[in-house]
Amino acid sequence: ISNCINSGMASTIMESLFQRTLEDLVKGLRVQMIGESRYISNHLDEIRKEIKSTDSNTKAVALQKLTYINMLQGVDMEWAAFHVIEVMSMTKFEYKKIGYLAASQSFHEGIDVILLATNQIRKDLSSTNEYEAGLALECLSCIATHDLAQELTPEVFTLLASGRLYVRKRATLVIFKLFTKYPEAVRIACKRLVEKLEDSDPMVVCAAVCVFCEMALKDPRSCIPLAPEFYKLLVDSKHNWLTIKIVKIFGVLTPLEPRLVKKIAEPLCELMKKTNAKSLLLECIRTIISGLPDHAEAMK
Repeated sequence: ISNCINSGMASTIMESLFQRTLEDLVKGLRVQMIGESRYISNHLDEIRKEIKSTDSNTKAVALQKLTYINMLQGVDMEWAAFHVIEVMSMTKFEYKKIGYLAASQSFHEGIDVILLATNQIRKDLSSTNEYEAGLALECLSCIATHDLAQELTPEVFTLLASGRLYVRKRATLVIFKLFTKYPEAVRIACKRLVEKLEDSDPMVVCAAVCVFCEMALKDPRSCIPLAPEFYKLLVDSKHNWLTIKIVKIFGVLTPLEPRLVKKIAEPLCELMKKTNAKSLLLECIRTIISGLPDHAEAMK
């Protein structure tokens, strides 16, 4: 038994020692004058063997190379979906990051094993390591299906109130994807999302405004009750990007609610007089043309 164990360990060490890295693959690819397809094909044959290894490093490096080739040439990697989940589940952050990138890049609703990722994503969302939670949130924003969104909305809802800025900001951004895939999440999380408009950190406020901007473009009537909050941000904002988003929101709300015209006309005029930002000026013009065409001063 001891000989077998030692033999297995030796085999694993040899696999890892002589495995070509992603850097090796890229360097080799750069010197290929002809035969690039053959070169990649040979690497894919190696990857198919390496990714079945019981050694974590060998498996993770193989997936890293496969992800790069998929990004470079669109080579199919659905066959490796289960191995992607294996690497996502590894405890070492360096490997986990490779797994989550591969999942974000290759998973879609047609892949059956995507449901196997639910518990792992839930576990990482609850991690004390904010960067692990960030990986899970970023991946969820890319691969969310109806079932994933339904299962994980409670965890993301909890993270909206996280004391960790990095996590709170990313959780705020992923909410829109959950709303899209699982509309019932609006009833669960919208109130807390509205609270993010008054968050102590301006980056979280920006993230929340970004989500509401997308919601307003998709369903403007649902955002009309929030007009007072948007107006307060419009008047108080010192951040051009945030102001642009707020102006864009009013651009879709004013045609539906004429009473907003008198309220926002003066702030828009002031912005147009004072701003040096061409992008903000453009958005003010667009909003006035679409929502305030009968307001003489603004049009002038």
